[in-house]
Amino acid sequence: MKICRTSITPNSLAEKSFNRTDYADAYTCGFTSNRQFAVEDLVLAFFKSSTNFGAVLMKLRNSLMKPFGIKVTTEKNGREQRENFTVTPGKAIGLFKVFAVNNNEVLMGEDDKHVNFRISFLLLEEDKSAYTYTFTLSTVVLINNRFGRLYFFPVKFFHKLIVPAMMRNMIKNIKSKE
Repeated sequence: MKICRTSITPNSLAEKSFNRTDYADAYTCGFTSNRQFAVEDLVLAFFKSSTNFGAVLMKLRNSLMKPFGIKVTTEKNGREQRENFTVTPGKAIGLFKVFAVNNNEVLMGEDDKHVNFRISFLLLEEDKSAYTYTFTLSTVVLINNRFGRLYFFPVKFFHKLIVPAMMRNMIKNIKSKE
C-alpha cells in the first residue's frame, strides 16, 4: 500500500475548518477490500492503530505539557472510552472531539490555549462493485500564541513520520475484519 502526501481536498470539512491555517498536510492511499466500509470504520481504527513510537511520543508530550495547563490524554479508562465511543458530533475520545460528520468525511480535533487542530478522515468509494477506496487523512492546525509555535515546531517533524505509519495500521486493522 502506497501512502502519498497530497493537498487538502477542496471543499472538504478539513479545508473549511478555520478561517486561516498555520499548518496543513494530507496523506492519501488507495485500497481494495472484500466488503464495504464507511468512514466511521477508519475513525474507530484510528484509535486502535497507534505506533509504538507514537505512543511513546504521546506519553512524553503529556508529561511535558501537563505542568503548562495544556490538555493531555490519560491511559485511564482508554479501552472503555474506545468501546463506548460513537462517531457523533460532540462526542469525544481523548483529545479528539467530533466536530462534523457527513457521508464520507469525519472532522475531529480539539481547541486548546496554544493550538487548535482538526483531523479529517475522508473516504471515497471509487468502485462500489469492487470495493475500491481512496482514503485521505488531513491535519489542519491553527496556532494561537508563541507557546503554540514553540510547541508545534518539533511536533510537525514527528507528525510527518507518524501519520503515514498510522494510516498503514488503520487499513490493516479494518481489512483484518474481512
